[in-house]
Amino acid sequence: MLITWLNIDYTVGSSLTKSSQKTILHNISGCIELKTINGLIGASGSGKTNLLKCLNGFQQKGLSSRSTIVYNKNIVDFKSCFISQFQSNCLHQLLTVNQSLIYSSKLKNSCHSQQIDHQNNVDLLIEQFLLNDIKNSIVGTCSGGELKRLSIAIELTAHSKPYLLCIDEPTTGLDSNAAQLVMNCLYNLTLNHNMSILTSIHQPNTDIFDMFDSIHVLSKGFVIFTGKPQELKDFMSESNITCDTNESPIEVLLKVSANDNNNDSRIKHMIDKTSELNTHRFMAETNNIYYLIARRIRIQYIIQWKTLLAETVFHIMFATIVMFAINDDNWLKSLTTIIATYIIH
Repeated sequence: MLITWLNIDYTVGSSLTKSSQKTILHNISGCIELKTINGLIGASGSGKTNLLKCLNGFQQKGLSSRSTIVYNKNIVDFKSCFISQFQSNCLHQLLTVNQSLIYSSKLKNSCHSQQIDHQNNVDLLIEQFLLNDIKNSIVGTCSGGELKRLSIAIELTAHSKPYLLCIDEPTTGLDSNAAQLVMNCLYNLTLNHNMSILTSIHQPNTDIFDMFDSIHVLSKGFVIFTGKPQELKDFMSESNITCDTNESPIEVLLKVSANDNNNDSRIKHMIDKTSELNTHRFMAETNNIYYLIARRIRIQYIIQWKTLLAETVFHIMFATIVMFAINDDNWLKSLTTIIATYIIH
């Protein structure tokens, strides 16, 4: 298992008044295995982007105290990357595709100790992302699908590749052929690198849907299904959601979940059933998860030992000064002076 998340609750708004708070994600649990491609599927406003950012570490402030995210215990230097759906808009329009990748490779590997052949690094990415035909084309003349593939390739020019690649809606705004090319490139990444991909997507067609190793279907902040795409139809049948032989199960489910899930007993049943299955699924890994949490705390202490030592020494010195001040005849005046000095600094 590469990453596991348990009881994710995410709230936005002021913490001073409950009326101004809004819960975006409700008790979401799931996991991703190494070298797999995984989909976050749901309508607009279901919480896909927020969950991606929470798992990638971009949004930590609004998480509840019970929210837990743990990583593989065998990976010490865990790296993740988040690619926004608007990232292609930030590309330099007057550079060629090759130049954009070369400059990115030089910047991302500027602190790398080993000598890197930037052109060879770029050529491999150009081949993997099917950019050979536009290698010397100006970025401003590229199509939407080509820009999407270029944006992802730029993030992977670093010598040390991320273990988790989170991509927000890589197929939005693309035709079916361009979307299929993007997904094929992502699928090949999981095969050629020690990497897992988690991508959000609105409404995939059947070909793209079947490419996912696992899917997480969201509806208004709740997870209503977690598992393999092939298991979705039977899971829907258990909640009295049926679809014809010529209908795609995910399309039917998204139509049903687009309604108010507080009034639809079928969606409520799917939410409860998924929560129950996730609880049983992760109970077997409880000891491993507690180990990972303890390991993460230990690593944080190791990394921050200088700060912790400085704070400890400061508090000991402060307590010593206060003790001597109390033993002094003019202890009240001395203590007031010390407190004032402490507040000023």
